[in-house]
Amino acid sequence: MKTTQKAYARFLSSFLATLALFSITTSLSGCQSELNSSDSNPDSLNDPASHTQPPPSAALADGWTQVLIQANYAKTKVDTFAHWTTNRNACGKDADGALELEVWNRLVTAVNHAVTHPLLSEPRCQPNNQNSENPSKMDGTAQVTHSQGKYTLIEVRDTGDICSYVKDEAYSKQLIQAITDVVLIADKEDCPFGWGGSN
Repeated sequence: MKTTQKAYARFLSSFLATLALFSITTSLSGCQSELNSSDSNPDSLNDPASHTQPPPSAALADGWTQVLIQANYAKTKVDTFAHWTTNRNACGKDADGALELEVWNRLVTAVNHAVTHPLLSEPRCQPNNQNSENPSKMDGTAQVTHSQGKYTLIEVRDTGDICSYVKDEAYSKQLIQAITDVVLIADKEDCPFGWGGSN
């Protein structure tokens, strides 16, 4: 089972990289096909059934190479191909995998915004539980490695508050959620029963 999961993680990581490279070509090809078909049938432009949604594509990192998360006594790294590694899952062992497209795109969009816009000199802080039913499991820091250096994006203070240096509040919340998702995913990889469980 573990071998299958690892193989899937590697496949997904490679697939996301390939998907990103070909998404533009596919989109352009689809547009050309639609234009050609509408030339022969002008009424098709007004027919909602003739339009289909393009498949979701992987977002691309903009100038950064890695996100490093230190939380739950672990160091978890996410590279630009949606692959992550951690030196300690919930069972206290190394683990790795690939992020699902939804989580990956949310993370990349927020990190891209952070590295292309000025960060706050003093972070904006909030209680580290979005609601009582789903407290955040992020209890450390998240940094991004960029061509200009390494920047802290979010950090959890001794008070328990989670603080973000991202100026735009919507992107800040998106980043906190994405980082939290990565921490939870890394915890459960090869350790489905969580803390105190065994793999």
